[in-house]
Amino acid sequence: MPRGCHRAGLAASRLVLTLHPAGGGDAGSRPETRRSAPLPATADPAVWRRIARDLLDRTAVPPLDRLGVTLTGLVPADQVQAALF
Repeated sequence: MPRGCHRAGLAASRLVLTLHPAGGGDAGSRPETRRSAPLPATADPAVWRRIARDLLDRTAVPPLDRLGVTLTGLVPADQVQAALF
């Protein structure tokens, strides 16, 4: 998922999933957005996979045409402060 960010030397602080239900032309099947809470910036794919899984497990996921994944709050990875504790 965040391989492009990792290769670009970026870290993100939030993940946004956009669920596009099957039958996207129907009036009742609008895209649903699920956002993570802001986190300390990271480029660790394991962290983002866990967060995406948590967002998808919150409620039932309808059959999808596609799933959009966006990482936001991007900063250069070398400017991310390490945890103080």
